Amino acid sequence: MDTNSPEIDQILKLQRQFKNKYRKLNQLGKVKFEKIIDFNEFKTSFETLMAQFDFRQGAMFNKNQFLENPNKRNFFYGLFKQGLLHVTLLKIDDEIIASMIGASDKKWVHLQGVNTHSPAYGKFSPGILHFYLLGDLIRKERGVFDLTPGLDEYKERWATDHDWVYTITLTQNRQFYIKRFLKKNIHSTLIKLGFKPMKVELLLEKKVYLLKKKWNLRRLNTLWKKENLIPRRLSLPLDKKFDQLSITENNLSDLLKYEETKGNLSRWEFMESVMNEMGNGKVIFSHTKDEKMVAMISFEKKETKNGPVKDDINCKNTSHTLENLYFHPDTTEEQLVSFFRSVCNTIYSKYNISEVLFLHDEKKSQLFKEIL
Repeated sequence: MDTNSPEIDQILKLQRQFKNKYRKLNQLGKVKFEKIIDFNEFKTSFETLMAQFDFRQGAMFNKNQFLENPNKRNFFYGLFKQGLLHVTLLKIDDEIIASMIGASDKKWVHLQGVNTHSPAYGKFSPGILHFYLLGDLIRKERGVFDLTPGLDEYKERWATDHDWVYTITLTQNRQFYIKRFLKKNIHSTLIKLGFKPMKVELLLEKKVYLLKKKWNLRRLNTLWKKENLIPRRLSLPLDKKFDQLSITENNLSDLLKYEETKGNLSRWEFMESVMNEMGNGKVIFSHTKDEKMVAMISFEKKETKNGPVKDDINCKNTSHTLENLYFHPDTTEEQLVSFFRSVCNTIYSKYNISEVLFLHDEKKSQLFKEIL
């Protein structure tokens, strides 16, 4: 995207759907777009960016680059100190909701780096909004935004020009050569048929991964199936004594501490499920201890134009709901009871909600007698 192109004004013109989303974001707080040039500020922000990046990569590709490679953090610190990174943040008040860290030199900014957004604000498309603002900033800097190779629609929409990139592979290994030859031809065929090779590869990889996990773990989903859930209306706060636990909301660093164990969802499924929950506006409450996520539950706060709706036990779609309770296999009954009551107390005190509909598994009814 050459910002000196005569097409740039039309490319960076915010479409109506994104204008509406930007306006709604402003109703939640003060929207700020910042370029980070101070190392201490970058270092402080980077903790959040790592969690956002690993969480999204975990949900989409089953990758946790920063968790799997602790040296990656210091590598980025070194690049920043040498002035080789272009770092921008999109915030609501002081909360980072999107970011982009790209390699930069001679007024060129390269997309291939770290770009993130908070899944809790997914319905506002913060990543796309950030890209528009970033493009406008690069225009003011009279630079070029290298969108990098790929078949993504948004890249084609924003590109003013294209470069051809050639690669050469030399090998004496016949088996490797045959694999590369076949892969190249398969990719070409998929593109001609209108498919994205990377998307097809990812789909196949995921199918194989889940098949292996299901075979090895012989597991049942701990995030319980909807058809097995029964509703129970609760009056908050729960009128019983308990030890208030430390509860976090939509804390990606805590959710990344999920441990895949027998009987639980695979890590890939868990991350994908929680990202979708947050993207649909649900709040994820969690509690961690000793670098392990002990328990979590999702909370959906229903509202209308006239304010919160009244709970109706016969219609969960118009009720504030608690569901998808997960707990680590090592969690004691006492810990689970304390967690659940702590969440209810948080909902009552923070959101001023006095009734919720708890959707739980009928098979676990004996356990919930203790909780409730």
